[in-house]
Amino acid sequence: MAFGIRIAILGAGSRGRGFGAILRDFCPEAAICAVAESREDYRLDFAREHGLGPGQVFKSWQDYAASGARPGAVIVATPDRELVEPAVTFLERGCHLFLEKPMATSLPDCRRIVQAQRQSGVITATFTMTAFTQQGGRKIRVPGTEAELLFDEARLVLRRFGDENVECLEFGPEPGGHGGGDRRALMAWLRAIRENNPAHVLTDVHESLRTHAIVFEAEESRRTGKSVEVGSYCASVGQ
Repeated sequence: MAFGIRIAILGAGSRGRGFGAILRDFCPEAAICAVAESREDYRLDFAREHGLGPGQVFKSWQDYAASGARPGAVIVATPDRELVEPAVTFLERGCHLFLEKPMATSLPDCRRIVQAQRQSGVITATFTMTAFTQQGGRKIRVPGTEAELLFDEARLVLRRFGDENVECLEFGPEPGGHGGGDRRALMAWLRAIRENNPAHVLTDVHESLRTHAIVFEAEESRRTGKSVEVGSYCASVGQ
């Protein structure tokens, strides 16, 4: 039997619309079954782009949840301070979860999401981006003894020392946003669901909890002006 999954998009701003476009263009096994968005123009535009009818369009994730919906998976791309409740709600309903960054704005809320995943056993992925440049892309320089390699999202350049010989391989940026990172993250998550193998996901909610905890520790140090031992802050708040 062919694999297929129904996915609801909670939050249709720039990130939600981007994820929706990736599902439409690159993931034929995924069907967008609903959208929830408070801004009418964003909500209606998304509905038109994906052919959603009135019964699939909601003014808020709360309205969608109140309908009793239980899709196969949800992509939560609501504003930063509104990520936790929809994530926990649909994890508790047994829905696979793709969670936009940040996971949460406090360590206790991060822990709530992880606990909900442990209880449901579903597959999760969190979108975590490292902004190597102001554009959020990648630029890498590898110096050697005789030459250097320069890499960005569109080309690979070999520049030899001592002469003017420069070799350039143009390949263009990957589609899908963030140098192809958005598309790859979504497709890895869908593969993990299809094969029931969470190992395909490099950053799930458990890994995201660990990295968020480090950031919260750093913020505690900045706020108090004191050094914080790694792990001690997490222990003090019940991690």
